[in-house]
Amino acid sequence: MLSIIVAVLAVILSFFYLKKSSSKWRITIFFVLFNWLILEIGVYFYLLCVVHSGNFLFLIGDQKFLDFLIKKDITQSIITQKNPHNSFYQIDPDLGYTVGQDKSYWLYHSSAQGLRANREYALNPDPNTLRLALFGDSFVFCDGEPLEATWPYMLEQAVNGLEVINFGVSGYGLSSSYLRYLKEGQQYNPDIVFINYILLADRDWIDGSLLGGTDLRRSTLYRPLLTLEGDKLRVRHFTPLDLFKPDLREEYLYHPLKLAHSILGCPFFSFTNTGLAIKNIYLLRRFNQMLANQQKDPDYQRKRLEYNNKMIQDLLDQTLKQHATVVFFYSQDFGDLPPSLQTILLQHSSHVIYIDGAKLLNSIFNKLNLKPKDYLNSTNHYNPIGNRVYAEAMGFVLKHNHWGSGKRSFEFCASTNSFQNTAIKPCP
Repeated sequence: MLSIIVAVLAVILSFFYLKKSSSKWRITIFFVLFNWLILEIGVYFYLLCVVHSGNFLFLIGDQKFLDFLIKKDITQSIITQKNPHNSFYQIDPDLGYTVGQDKSYWLYHSSAQGLRANREYALNPDPNTLRLALFGDSFVFCDGEPLEATWPYMLEQAVNGLEVINFGVSGYGLSSSYLRYLKEGQQYNPDIVFINYILLADRDWIDGSLLGGTDLRRSTLYRPLLTLEGDKLRVRHFTPLDLFKPDLREEYLYHPLKLAHSILGCPFFSFTNTGLAIKNIYLLRRFNQMLANQQKDPDYQRKRLEYNNKMIQDLLDQTLKQHATVVFFYSQDFGDLPPSLQTILLQHSSHVIYIDGAKLLNSIFNKLNLKPKDYLNSTNHYNPIGNRVYAEAMGFVLKHNHWGSGKRSFEFCASTNSFQNTAIKPCP
């Protein structure tokens, strides 16, 4: 806006100079300044359209009036929860966001406990029921399908003596799943903790990989921000409004992507609408390449693995205290995991099961001669056929292992198609 005012003043001054003398160079200056004014006005309307679209990451922190409009847009769209998608999720000070309580959106309904369920659960499980708590992303939540067509629901219905609690949330990674277990999952005293991640993904980091090309008005950008202080993991709450803080923007966006000291930081690319539009277009187009370069950085990978190992170690220590077994269902062969992570899992082998989920599911799909179009829905998640296979695969894992210890010691009894607490009554 200020650049337009400056351009208007420049045109007015050049016009008065032109009236005094209509020399060729004064006509040229007036023509250039007038066209600059028209360009600045036109480009400003383009920037307003970018703000309206929500993809305004690289506009933030450049012009005060645009910042005001962006903040207003974020606040109205997220905090007031007017958008149906946003309203299904609940902003949480520890988790960033989670499934809201008693909410409905599209095919989804949540319970009063903020779970994808049609009933409520007691905190303490029934002595005769094996309790499985699921944590993970949209493949645990089961995007694009009603409750009855989800694999957790099918799994519980397929066998007796099994209770499946779905803590899955679309968009979650390892860090959010880990934090939801600590905050909510532990309360329900599960015998088995299932997580479909074991390595940190891009969604676990507040950086360009999460923010770039994203509508910043979505509630799913409210995230936990993890830091490692000594040997302690610390958590703070990130919101899209934090991007207006220069220090945070520098640390988590510009510095990792090596944008802080580029030519795009010069005043022209912030003060003028034309420069800002060029900056926005260029950065959006170059974003993927800069991200790829960042992820090849050894220091970036080392830091990521350090966080990863600490989180897994903490998770396994906590589940051990609760006498729970952790099942990692991840799309990678155990031998391909980082050696340091393999060591941690082996040290906790008494209460850890690792499954190459992609290999297991694909082997079943291939055996049934199913193609992706047969088992994926319109959201690129499993449809009822795919979820049936997923439920059967998990059922196979559950049935062929012993779970728990002491007063809660479960085995599968084929004769009754049920899990039996053998500490109370052995299988017939």
